[in-house]
Order: sequence, then C-alpha cells, then structure tokens
Amino acid sequence: MWQQIFVLGTYKDGLRAGVIAGKKPSGEDLVEALSKLLVSQRTSMKELRVDAVIPVPMHWRRRWVRGTNSADIMAKQIASSLRVPYRCDIRCKRVKSPQKLLSAKMRTVNMAGMFYVRGNQLKGKRVLVVDDVATTGATLSAITHCLLEIGATVVYAAVLARTDEVTNHDSKQ
Repeated sequence: MWQQIFVLGTYKDGLRAGVIAGKKPSGEDLVEALSKLLVSQRTSMKELRVDAVIPVPMHWRRRWVRGTNSADIMAKQIASSLRVPYRCDIRCKRVKSPQKLLSAKMRTVNMAGMFYVRGNQLKGKRVLVVDDVATTGATLSAITHCLLEIGATVVYAAVLARTDEVTNHDSKQ
C-alpha cells in the first residue's frame, strides 16, 4: 500500500538500543540525530517531492505517560531536513493495546479502525509517514489505508529501524 519505505537499519544491537532509548524524554536528542542520519543516508528521500511529513500518532494518554513521542520528533526533523511541511492530521480513535505484546496477526487486528484523518488537507498530496520502528508493518499499513481512502495520491514510509517481518499489507485482512 505504501509506495516505498526508507529504513536506517535493522532493529537489533545498537540501533535497537537507540530506538528504545528514544522512547524516553532523555532520548529526544538521539532521535533527532538518527532522523538526520536517515535523511543523509537515504538520499533518494530528497527526490520524492513529498507535500507533507506526518508522524504516526500517539494517543494523548500514552504521550502523557511516556513524556515524549519519538515519531513526532522524527517527523519534525525529517520535514525540516526535506524543507516540506510537518503536519499532524492523523489521529488515534482510542488507546490501543501495546503492539509489542501481540502476534503479527493480532497487530493487524489491533490496528483496524485505529486511525482517522482530520480534515482534507492531505487529499491529492504526496505524504511521508514517519515512525521509529516497523516490526510487522501493521501500523504503517493502517495509516496508509486511511490516507489513500481520503485521496492522498501516494504514501511513503520512513522508519529508523525495521525487523524482517515487515510487510506492506492491507489492514483490512
């Protein structure tokens, strides 16, 4: 469903530790640095001519408990590096169960109906969706589905790390 995914590296060893550290307020500078590295290492991102960069949203309660949102920090940094608007038009409908506790199949089920697009500013736009890690691709697929449903012309994804399980699947399955 997404056109292309840009990945800094595999979710293991030092990058895994960096992604985990970035989920705390003390790791925000690390997330910014890794986001800059992602753009500099994946130079074809600059050629996409996207109209907006958006983060995978985090429910406000989870954001309040965690104290930070690494996807949001990444999206702002990547948007700045690419010189395109940062937008936060995707919203969570509810607090979801933590994905890390679920099987690949259940992650897709957990994401069904999770997100919605606020407004129609992304209709006809080329959008880059940003998250810190992709394990199965369920979250990115669910958001991509929402964006295409409202008329985004193309959706790309960018993550710091991914596992070998990532697939670009229809979140309705």
